[in-house]
Amino acid sequence: MKAIQVIEEILCKVFKWHRFPVSLKVEAVLLYIKELSLRAVREFLLHKGYEVSIETIREWFHAVGRALQAVYTIAIWVYVDETKIKARDRTYYLWLAVDERGLPVFVHLSRRRDA
Repeated sequence: MKAIQVIEEILCKVFKWHRFPVSLKVEAVLLYIKELSLRAVREFLLHKGYEVSIETIREWFHAVGRALQAVYTIAIWVYVDETKIKARDRTYYLWLAVDERGLPVFVHLSRRRDA
């Protein structure tokens, strides 16, 4: 079963007995996730002919978040390495954090080890 089918199935179960269509709720939640304000999402739904309160959109967002969190637990492994570097008679400490694929996530250079 593909991930999209699983998500749609979960959302249909979460929003089973509600009066608005699931596709409308998903669209509203996605707009909110894409950093539109609750008021902007409400205005969008008003233009589509649905009168929904801001609190309802927020509840949809939290319901979808809980449902997706139950199915997909994101685990990212990060490896951290510390290296001592001497340059011009000074000691520096370099910390490098990489993810599972070896891509750098964070780099920090400091004069002190406890920084």
